[in-house]
Amino acid sequence: MELIVPKYDLKHTRPIVGYGNFTKDMSNSHGIMVDTTIVDKKFALWDYVMKNNLLESKDELVRAQAMQLLRDKTIFLYAFAKLNGKPVKTR
Repeated sequence: MELIVPKYDLKHTRPIVGYGNFTKDMSNSHGIMVDTTIVDKKFALWDYVMKNNLLESKDELVRAQAMQLLRDKTIFLYAFAKLNGKPVKTR
């Protein structure tokens, strides 16, 4: 598995519902939510890192790539924030 954070493919023609959207434009809200499959891929990527113990890999490049994933806020929160013993999954 390649250790690269997936990128969002945002459509800038419509507002994104969520933090920072003050337009209150909720008419025809279909298709204006952030794509949650990208977030799910981030969680799966970090689960892969932990399952394969890549943070302690003997290969310096693999270890550095695994650590680099923590620069992503979603992955960082998923890795370190726990609620009732389970990782916090931001959506």
